[in-house]
Amino acid sequence: MKSLKRKLHLFIMILVLFTNVMATGVTCWMAYLDSMTQAEQTSAYLAESYKQYLGSELSKYRNEVIEVAKSSVMNSTDTAAKQQYLKDQASRDGFMYFALADAQGNTQQDGNVSQEKWFESAKNGSAYIANPVKSRRSDDLTLTIGVPAAGGQVVYGEITYDAFSKILESIKIDNSGYAFVISNDAKTVLHPTKDTVANPIDYTEKAKTDKSVAPVAELYNRATAGKTGIQYTVYQGLKRQVSFTTLDGPEKWSIAISRPINQIMQNLYQSILINVGIAVVLQLITLVASLMFAAKLAKPIEEATKRIELLAQGDLQTEVV
Repeated sequence: MKSLKRKLHLFIMILVLFTNVMATGVTCWMAYLDSMTQAEQTSAYLAESYKQYLGSELSKYRNEVIEVAKSSVMNSTDTAAKQQYLKDQASRDGFMYFALADAQGNTQQDGNVSQEKWFESAKNGSAYIANPVKSRRSDDLTLTIGVPAAGGQVVYGEITYDAFSKILESIKIDNSGYAFVISNDAKTVLHPTKDTVANPIDYTEKAKTDKSVAPVAELYNRATAGKTGIQYTVYQGLKRQVSFTTLDGPEKWSIAISRPINQIMQNLYQSILINVGIAVVLQLITLVASLMFAAKLAKPIEEATKRIELLAQGDLQTEVV
């Protein structure tokens, strides 16, 4: 009879354990899917929001140079007056310098710049911010902004990367998240780490020998193709969720918002711990309840069995207690 109790108890325990494991597993999996969906929606929202902010900041830089080019001083035949004006405006606007290129790209100090993207774009009527490169006049990492001017000329100015990259300081994403910008030729043009910009990596080429950077290469390829979406990458040993979208402007840059997965999943981990805790408590309650239930269920069976055994022995009188 004790064997019957044990079997009933074991059966109930296994049944409840299986139910708990399945229910907890399904709940955790649903929580994971929900967390990832919400995280992707949040990242996409952040990318769109900071797209507006960054687009506005880039326009401010373009407009500062446009205002210089529109000045009546630039139409003067007094070369000295124009040079002094450009110098004063550069100092006022925080640029290293402003300069003027003629319709063929010839300049007074920087040689011929006709092959530069910013010159070509300005000649076609669009203000353009070039990728960060070493300055023509110093060792600083700088960006050149070129805008159209009267008579087919182009006004351009250089600004240090350190000054330009301050636009990223207003972008705060939790503790370990950050924003960066990808150019249309798959270069990193803005990043919290300056060295990443100063020494850009061709991830497409690197992925051919290092498969671990393949997700990063895919991110850059998708961004340069003008796509918007979510990409999962591994950077500096952390798996990250990166949302990206294309910025407005002739440069066709893309902004990317990078967030570490472990940061995103913190709430999920808490939810899983709660679910597991509840499952353990339920299992303990089931242990006690199954002992009581098995005893009550087994008792009448035990009594009936004893009665049958006595009947088999010819005892029709003894009561089973």
